[in-house]
Amino acid sequence: MALASQFRFVLIAVVTLTMLLVQPAVASYEIVANYRESRDHVAQVSTSILQSDATLSSSAILAGVQAHPSVIAATLRLPAGDVLWTFDRNAPDRAAAVSYDSTRALTESQVAWYDDHRLDPDLHQKLTYIATSTSQAANYPAELSLLVATPSTWRVAQRHLLLAPFILAFGWALALFAARRLIRQVVEPLSQLAQTTHVEGMQERAPPASGRRSNELTRLADNFSALTDRLAGNERDMRNVRLAARQEILERTRDLELRLHKAETMMRSKDEFLANMSHEIRTPMNGVLGMTELLADTTLDKRQRRFVDSMREAAGTMMQIINDILDDSKIEAGKMDLVCEPFEVRDLVEQAAQLFAGRAETRKIELSCQVEPGVPAVVIGDALRLRQVLGNLLSNAVKYTEHGEIQVRVGVDDLAQASQCRLHFRVSDTGPGIAPSHHATVFEAFTQLENGSRVGGTGLGLSIATGLVRLLGGERIDLHSQVGHGSVLSFALPFAIAESAPWRTTPNSADCAP
Repeated sequence: MALASQFRFVLIAVVTLTMLLVQPAVASYEIVANYRESRDHVAQVSTSILQSDATLSSSAILAGVQAHPSVIAATLRLPAGDVLWTFDRNAPDRAAAVSYDSTRALTESQVAWYDDHRLDPDLHQKLTYIATSTSQAANYPAELSLLVATPSTWRVAQRHLLLAPFILAFGWALALFAARRLIRQVVEPLSQLAQTTHVEGMQERAPPASGRRSNELTRLADNFSALTDRLAGNERDMRNVRLAARQEILERTRDLELRLHKAETMMRSKDEFLANMSHEIRTPMNGVLGMTELLADTTLDKRQRRFVDSMREAAGTMMQIINDILDDSKIEAGKMDLVCEPFEVRDLVEQAAQLFAGRAETRKIELSCQVEPGVPAVVIGDALRLRQVLGNLLSNAVKYTEHGEIQVRVGVDDLAQASQCRLHFRVSDTGPGIAPSHHATVFEAFTQLENGSRVGGTGLGLSIATGLVRLLGGERIDLHSQVGHGSVLSFALPFAIAESAPWRTTPNSADCAP
């Protein structure tokens, strides 16, 4: 049975049972009260008729009897038996209600006749006979007999029986109203909760042996039980998944450790190979370069001179490629060592530019360098690696610039304190420029521009320069370039200022054309 029907049934049953218990109790109470009221009423009737102990006339007593509607019959007689008058409210004629005939006198034996011929048979009144003494004129004693009608117990019960259906109907209406409110406030939310917590695929459970009926509460209990079972199953599944994941992580970790160990072994092998090969290759290459220089100092004709120059240039290119590969490997392995020593900023910039002055002059390109006022004359750092960075940037600039100029500019980017500074280096050219889509790729290893194959090289220059800038304490090399408008490569490095180094405060910029 649904919970709503159970609510209605229980409330109606409770109201009905309450009414059935309350009505008899109320009726019993009213019957007892009615008995007491009837007993007191008889005494009050005789007292009110006689009014007091004073002597009353016969007519006054008759008037008092007629005035009480509860008096059915009355007789006033003398002690000798003479009847002064008899009153009968059941008389068919109002004029015949009072009689002076002794044959109609009221006696206790006549109560049964009046009970059968009562004035209103539907009232079911209780008739009580009483006789009381009174006095007439001249202190003649007399006896007043009264038949008083009082409400009977049956009348009280009849009234409650008549009211019982209406009271039950009203109680049932209240019970249905209360059941409706309870259904709306309790059953409907429970039904919605039961639908919400219903587990898909859950088999409907059979009612237990105790005869539990299926309703919203039992369905909700079944749903929660199914949810508990499913949660337990999910927890077991999650535990298995965690164990499997932990095992997989351990296996992958061991695999990664093996791979890392293998990679480290291969890296060490590569470093050893490069170190050995660099020694083995550099030694004969230095011999080739030395013999080429010696051969260039001898007397040669133009054809021989051209051959020697080509051989010397090829050997220099080969040596540069070997050096680039070794430097890239050292940076990648983290084995590039830095040497901090004082050096003059102006001299370092001039030396780096001097290496490319001949190639720039051959291509009719103007090469200049400028050290701004305020740059310390002497700083502490790795001059060799800084020169290598500037050399790589200048090499690319000279390689790709066909006309115009190349400029190296050094300025003060920031002064942290009196003993520290941050210098900003800038290399600009008037070459073909680089498209914005290629800005990120030019710093990758073995990457060249579209015309890189024409100008030659390994594509490691900017990659090595970027690694060296980071080793020297910088962040990156910034590139600003557009196609047809040249390129600008810049970076900033921190340096310690040598204590004995004078500051460059001359207003003239340090321009040099090596």
